[in-house]
Amino acid sequence: MKKISLSTAKLFLNKILFLVLVLIAFVKFSYSQTYIEVNIVQPVKLQAHAGNDTIIIKDNSVTLGETPSVTGGKSSYSYFMETCNQFK
Repeated sequence: MKKISLSTAKLFLNKILFLVLVLIAFVKFSYSQTYIEVNIVQPVKLQAHAGNDTIIIKDNSVTLGETPSVTGGKSSYSYFMETCNQFK
């Protein structure tokens, strides 16, 4: 068996230690990349068309809203109107 000097042995061990550390860092910091494709299909923004401000005189009628009264969004639309006590 061939004898090696202490400095050669230390150099060899340092090289091995360096390689081990590089391998550990590679394993620890190598992540696989996952790509996710997302498609968003969204309806056009909902807009209400209430019409012009109107003063309603007692016993007269008025049509509320414009034509169309609503655009965009996702149909079908439903409407609800409730009067307050002062109009009864």
